[in-house]
Amino acid sequence: MNDYYYHWTNVLYWEEHNPRNIAFKELVNAGNVSILKNTEIRNSLLEINASYDELFAVRKHLYDDYMIYLYAPFSTIFDYENGIKVWVNPDIKLDLSLEDVNSALQSKVIKNGFTLASFNNTDLKDKTVLILKTVKKTRSLIEKELKE
Repeated sequence: MNDYYYHWTNVLYWEEHNPRNIAFKELVNAGNVSILKNTEIRNSLLEINASYDELFAVRKHLYDDYMIYLYAPFSTIFDYENGIKVWVNPDIKLDLSLEDVNSALQSKVIKNGFTLASFNNTDLKDKTVLILKTVKKTRSLIEKELKE
């Protein structure tokens, strides 16, 4: 039963990546992006910025899905404190009601939550991979520009 606690707690936990792009945001908001003379670098930075906006929209949508389909329904079935205990220490022995497990497994709301979580997390992963590729490309462009 510990595995069950561990895995659902692992799904419900997430860490957010929030890029530190304050200087670039200030350039954009002040309309000063044109001071970046290299068009390819400027466009790459704008692309990264736009891609993060898309990523954050998907992440917000995913969080809303978690609230509706996972956090709320699970909170009526499981003891979150025990889930966190098992997640932090998988060797701890806790009792888990088989009735509660079956209730969660039979819940269409929770099933839909996991389906949406899987779908949207795949989308987040794909968007993040594209951002990382653009960042690497932009970094190479900047390094090349600095050498010239």
